Amino acid sequence: EHVYFVGGHVHYTYGDYKNELEREHPGMHARLAVENALEPPTGAPESWKAAIPAEHHYNTAIADRTIEYIRAHNADRPFFIWCSFPDPHHPFAVPRPYCDQYDPKAITFSPARRDGELDDLPAYIRECYKGLVATGGLDWDMRPITDEHFREMIAHTYGMISMVDDNIGRVVKALEELALLENTIIVFFSDHGDLMGDHWLSKKGPFLFRTLTRIPTVWRLPKRFNARRESDALVSTVDLMPTLLDLAGVPIPDGVQGLSYRQVMTGEQ
Repeated sequence: EHVYFVGGHVHYTYGDYKNELEREHPGMHARLAVENALEPPTGAPESWKAAIPAEHHYNTAIADRTIEYIRAHNADRPFFIWCSFPDPHHPFAVPRPYCDQYDPKAITFSPARRDGELDDLPAYIRECYKGLVATGGLDWDMRPITDEHFREMIAHTYGMISMVDDNIGRVVKALEELALLENTIIVFFSDHGDLMGDHWLSKKGPFLFRTLTRIPTVWRLPKRFNARRESDALVSTVDLMPTLLDLAGVPIPDGVQGLSYRQVMTGEQ
């Protein structure tokens, strides 16, 4: 067993990544911070162009360590890898070329919200909107944030997604080069969404709007499972573990809260 730990987001990251980066490239971690942004921030909250080179970014480091583990692993033995990228997430800061990949002016901003909506929501949410409650998931006054600010935040979020996508592609390519792809189950999912202007709010709450709770889940199964299909079945993150065990032919322990949805993916159900 091996752990390469990356906690936090952007300049708040800590753990093995930061320790290793500072040891090999002193001062490099500070280039993630807003004080060292490539361009002066526009005023959009927690949004800037990170000065750190992409090759020293934590997303790249996480993919690098994952690939190293795969290459060093005995192909005859089963393996489990939790490859967790902190992005996309606030702060909305990403390095070049990804911070310039999407033009904020070209971003379509059409949030799910209506005039007067906040009056119909609980007082707690109205207090969060005004920045009167610091939840960790929303700790700024939403009133000064303009549509232009949101477009920039979304553009940087798209850049983060592209960076993660490129690094996931590198991991998949490594599996393919080692002839492991058709014997490996890949699951892509997230822990929460981002309001990004929906209901006049931003970040992650804690609220129970579907923007936050309906997270993407994509499975890539070996061809023998014949599982190329989409489903709108109701599933939850508690179902991931029993589903993985079921697909791997491992008995599901008694008392597990979730259910396997293997048969949903294979079309048996």
